[in-house]
Amino acid sequence: IVIAKQGSPVTFVPFDGVNYVPNSSFGSGTDLGGGQYIVFNNNTASAPVTNLISNTPYYFAIYEYNGSSCDYNYLTTSVATNTATTLNTPPTLTAIGNPSAICQNSGLQTVNLSGIGSGAGH
Repeated sequence: IVIAKQGSPVTFVPFDGVNYVPNSSFGSGTDLGGGQYIVFNNNTASAPVTNLISNTPYYFAIYEYNGSSCDYNYLTTSVATNTATTLNTPPTLTAIGNPSAICQNSGLQTVNLSGIGSGAGH
């Protein structure tokens, strides 16, 4: 299973016998405490996670397990961990509605732009 947490290291340790249901949309599943979520539960090489905030660090802990149903047995003595910071989103520009004409030789004219985001935050 892969556990993810925003901003600080994962501290949750899974309990044997419990089947944790993942949700790859961060923050949409069950909060295991302190903003920690199971985001993946499979045996493939990649674990895509969505719903992340730009320019933000995320911490991950990966626990191996054996068994099925009520017999889940998690390996808690050897945990793989990783940290990744999401990229900043690109700035956006909202189109100018009803722009006035800019004519050659008409002197100084001002064009006001709106809707330009810095790309920081959400």
